[in-house]
Parts: sequence; C-alpha cells; structure tokens
Amino acid sequence: MMILAVLLARMKSERLPGKIMKTLLGKPAIYHIMKRIERSRLIQKTIIAMPDTEKNIENGAYVNFCRDFHIELGSELNVLDRYYSAVTNFLKDEIPEELKLVRLTADCPLIDPGIIDDTIKAFLEKDTLDYMISDNISNPKGFDIEVFTFTALQKAWNSASAPDDIEHVTPYIRNTGRFKCDVFRFKSGLPRDVNFSMDTQKDYELIKEIYEYYGNNNFSIDDIRLWYNKVKRNND
Repeated sequence: MMILAVLLARMKSERLPGKIMKTLLGKPAIYHIMKRIERSRLIQKTIIAMPDTEKNIENGAYVNFCRDFHIELGSELNVLDRYYSAVTNFLKDEIPEELKLVRLTADCPLIDPGIIDDTIKAFLEKDTLDYMISDNISNPKGFDIEVFTFTALQKAWNSASAPDDIEHVTPYIRNTGRFKCDVFRFKSGLPRDVNFSMDTQKDYELIKEIYEYYGNNNFSIDDIRLWYNKVKRNND
C-alpha cells in the first residue's frame, strides 16, 4: 500500500494574490507547508499540483522553489482533473495496489503532521471506507485533511460533471451517497471563529506572527493553542 499526498496550490487568488509565495521566516509559505507535511510518518511522497497556466510565471522565488519539490501541472479550473492527472502522471499509470491519497491545500501553513497521521490512521482502521475528512465543523479553518482511495477518485473523475464537483475534487465523493465516508473527530482547543487558513492579508499576518513567535516551522497545533491563549487572546 502506498500513501501519496497531493498539495493543491496556485499563485492566483482574488483576496490574497501570490499567497503561496508570501514569506514566513524568509521563505515562501509553501516551503514551510511542504516541510510540515514531510514530518508525517505515514505519507510516503508529496507532490504539488499547480495550474498549467502558471508554468511561465517569471518569479525568482517561484522558479527556485520548483527545483526543490516535485510539481505537476494541470487544469486551472478543473481541479478534479488536475488532482487526478497529478497522481497518474507522477506514477506513470503504474498505480500501486490499494493506493491511498491525501488532499491538502497550500493555504494552510499551520497544517499539523500529527493530525495528518491521526486522520490517515483512522481512515485505515476502517478498511471499508472510501473517504475521510478531519473535523472542520468544530475546529477552525486551516487544519483540513482529506484521505480517500484512488478507486474513489477515479470514479469521481470518470463520472463528475457538475461545476462544484470538478472545481473542488471531493464533493462528488462526499455528496452523492455512492461512497462510504466518515469524519475524524479531534479537538484543537482553538476558537472556531478564528481563521487559521491563509485567505486574506489579515490571515497572513496572524500566521506570520505564529511563525515569528516560534522562530521555525516545527510547532504543533498544541503549540498554536498555547500561543493563542498566552499571546493573542490576552491582546485582543
């Protein structure tokens, strides 16, 4: 069995253009995300799926970054196809038996490798599942993880046609009732109404503050909670 993570990333963003290259401790945000994912003990490989419309971006930091990590280019608007193509192109259509996939997004510089692994473990323990998502109802944005089988992805890729289904990769799996889905419950201890995902300049400033407080990218969600209770909550 192979566990492959695909990080969806793009330079274009209406609310925060170029957000994946926003600097945290002198390096692009996406660099730190990749380093945090690498601390997962269960993910064997992570690839980045970016729109093919961005392949000619003349940005020194972006070009240098591309040399350090494996990037697959695909459709800008059909994200389901971009994700599926990234997997099949990377594996050259030699799909390992029982391939499991992890969907992550590049607007989450605080993604926690421990929660990644806990979500994967919970998924694997229920061997009849097609899909599992980390609890994004009782916890704030910024720690979202999805785990699913390649079989489920392939069925979605073959069948999905609605705009929402192809724009966000997993709605077809989650919402059609054709797949067995579950939620991994966890308690972050963080306020639900604070956005820990990097969607706006305000979000970026908050995330930057956390990185600068710890001075590295090797902090956990427990550390974030300690920072919030000690620093942020007292200052708000």
